[in-house]
Amino acid sequence: MAAFVYGAGPFIAAMCNGAAAENVPQPTASVRAPGAAYPLSPKDAEMTEFRRVTPNFAVATQLTAEDFASAAAAGFRAVVNNRPDGEAPDQLPGANARAAAEAAGLAYHALPFKGAPTPGIVAEMTAILEANRAGPVLAYCRTGTRSITAWAMSQALSGAHGVDELIALAAGAGYDLSGARGALERLSPH
Repeated sequence: MAAFVYGAGPFIAAMCNGAAAENVPQPTASVRAPGAAYPLSPKDAEMTEFRRVTPNFAVATQLTAEDFASAAAAGFRAVVNNRPDGEAPDQLPGANARAAAEAAGLAYHALPFKGAPTPGIVAEMTAILEANRAGPVLAYCRTGTRSITAWAMSQALSGAHGVDELIALAAGAGYDLSGARGALERLSPH
C-alpha cells in the first residue's frame, strides 16, 4: 500500500489545482450537522463551528484554547491540527493546542501542512483516522479546507467512501470538492 500512496503525488497535486456507530454522540449546538444552521444563540456565535462530515469526523477553522473543552463536551475523542505554527500571528501555537487538548482529555495529532496534502500527509491522516476509529475526530486548519481535503483523499485512497459520496459529504459540511473529482477518482481503488 505504501508504494501506491507515495505514487499518488501527481494526483494530489492535480487535486490542489481543482481543488455511525451506536455510541457516537449526536451533534450539539457547537456541532453543525449537514444542513443545520448553527450557531443557535449569541453565546454559541463565539464558539468555533464544528462541521460534521460523518458521524466520526468533523472539521473546523482555527481552534481557540477554549474550543478544545467544547470539542470534548461535544463527544470528540481526538483532534488533528493541520495548521503549521506561525502561519498567522493570532493562531494558537501547536504546543498550546496540545496542552489544551490533553487538558480536555482529547488525543492530539499534529499534522501540519500548507497547500495540497502530500502523499505522506495523506498516509498519516489515514493512519490517524484508523487509530481513532472509535472517533469522532475533529480536524482543523485556518478555514477547514486543508483538513477536509486531507480527509477526503485518505478516504478515497483507503476505499472507505466512493468519490461521489466524498464530494457529497464535503458539500454537506460546506466544502466544494467537485473540482477534485478527477484526483479522487485516480486515488480510489473502486
